[in-house]
Amino acid sequence: MKQRVITGAAAAALFLIVLFVPWTAALTIANAAICAIAVYEMLRVTKVIQHHTVGITALVFAALTPFFSRMNGGFVFLIFLLYVLALAVLLWRYRGTVTVDKLAMVLVLSVLVAVPLSCMSHLRLMGERSGDGIFYVLLSLTTAWLSDTGAYFTGTFF
Repeated sequence: MKQRVITGAAAAALFLIVLFVPWTAALTIANAAICAIAVYEMLRVTKVIQHHTVGITALVFAALTPFFSRMNGGFVFLIFLLYVLALAVLLWRYRGTVTVDKLAMVLVLSVLVAVPLSCMSHLRLMGERSGDGIFYVLLSLTTAWLSDTGAYFTGTFF
């Protein structure tokens, strides 16, 4: 428990430094690293990757996802379409060892993990126009942390 508290405090301090830096791209870059690490962990735990090429493709997509908030919608759709096309080509290339269900799992995990995490960059950038970007990010994270903490203590006591 002591190690978790120390790690959480260090991560919170680093997060606050990145969040309050006036250069908004710092949060986007940090968020890209977090998205790539989270997708890597999910793919490693589920053991759906048999080829490094598939994993690298998913990690590149996950790392690019936070930068979508800085692009227009048509370009984002094109990147997503290219990602699906790349996975289809990899399915054809490794058709003997990669199955459709495992590749679909890679697609779903990379999208469902990276896109919600990258919303933090979008909230920060969206709030820059009104000056409330930091407030939006802290509000979304605080509500998630409070509800998780409340669920933990409720489950512990009952």
